[in-house]
Amino acid sequence: MMPYVAMVMIPFVAVIIAALKVVLDKLTRLSSTLERVDETSKATKAQTDGIISRMQDTIAKKDVDAAHLAEVTDLKTDIAAAKASDREEPK
Repeated sequence: MMPYVAMVMIPFVAVIIAALKVVLDKLTRLSSTLERVDETSKATKAQTDGIISRMQDTIAKKDVDAAHLAEVTDLKTDIAAAKASDREEPK
């Protein structure tokens, strides 16, 4: 009786081992794919961080430029008012 059980169990165990090998191969491929995706996402994040940094620098520069423009505009207004008051003074 025991040899017959062994004859049935050996192919069953072989099928289980083959199925596990297939699953292991799929998991190995998935692991490789996930590693590539991880590398790509890290590179993308680095690029995005660089873009954000440059945008923040540009925004800061634009704010400084706007402040300078407002100051120049105020000075021009003051100059125009001074010229106008010089013309209005009686002789």
